[in-house]
Amino acid sequence: MKIIVKSIAGSHLFGTNTPLSDKDFKGVYLPDAEDILLGKIKKSVNLSTNRSNTKNTSDDIDTEFYSLDKFLTMLAEGQTVAFELLFTPDSHIIEKSEIWDKIISIRKQLVHKKVKAFVGYCQQQANKYGIKGSRMGAIKSVIDRLSKVKHFEHIQSAYALYADLLDGNLIKHTEIQGKDKLFTYLEICGKKYDLVTSVSDLLNSLQKQYDNYGARAKQAELNQGIDWKAISHAIRVCHQAKELLLNGKITLPLNEEHREEVLRVKKGNEDFNKISPRLEELVEEIRDIEKISTLPEELNSDLIDCFIRYEYGKVISNWYNQLQKNYQGISDD
Repeated sequence: MKIIVKSIAGSHLFGTNTPLSDKDFKGVYLPDAEDILLGKIKKSVNLSTNRSNTKNTSDDIDTEFYSLDKFLTMLAEGQTVAFELLFTPDSHIIEKSEIWDKIISIRKQLVHKKVKAFVGYCQQQANKYGIKGSRMGAIKSVIDRLSKVKHFEHIQSAYALYADLLDGNLIKHTEIQGKDKLFTYLEICGKKYDLVTSVSDLLNSLQKQYDNYGARAKQAELNQGIDWKAISHAIRVCHQAKELLLNGKITLPLNEEHREEVLRVKKGNEDFNKISPRLEELVEEIRDIEKISTLPEELNSDLIDCFIRYEYGKVISNWYNQLQKNYQGISDD
């Protein structure tokens, strides 16, 4: 595997690492000729030290390489990790080849304003881990309350038991106007239950939802329902998207103001009631800036195709020339 570039990534690149942070490396590699010809190019190669399902420690090292075509495709898609790699400073580059120098020389042509992946990542992180942890807490509170009581047949008859849990947000009564009458449901974390649903069926459904949440979300529940690390990633990506749209670049490591904000959030030193609307505000800012950004709408696909054809063509040509030399040597003997 010929390395095009290998660089420091993650918190050590952003300047937000702590003593507990693991080490991350990202890179791009050049596939060999046979894989190119046979269509067997591995889009990514993972060399991480932690092969278990446990959380990484400071001793673990995550290393991931993308094939050249995959990396350029990720840039065209507006993937966050690809832009971070593109703007990694030389001080954080471990190894590089002349191909990477070529990529950097045309970097301005690789930047565009298709940042849906950035915005999607921000919302996904907040919803998947931050809000999910809170949802787990809400579901668990209903399970704990109703599982101790056996004689109630349906939700409506057990109303007095869970009434004080209704918060108008995660646990609430929802009314839906039908054709002939108004229907009322118990809504828990977005899922509606008819009031005649049996208590046992409700508990079974809630227990399945609770059990399906992953270890990271459970950790969020223990941390008052919030995964601060996930929220800090979302805040960071929002700042990166704004800078990219306005200035056509991403500053790495983060500037002091952004780094301090991300670290405060990461350590849980912020009020989530303030951070949650802050995140929504940043997402809205990105959408507004996207409308006025002077960057190209999308990456020129012809440029990508030309670059891949040239570099992969050289690999195949060199491989073929070597085969000819080897064959000639055999023939001479």
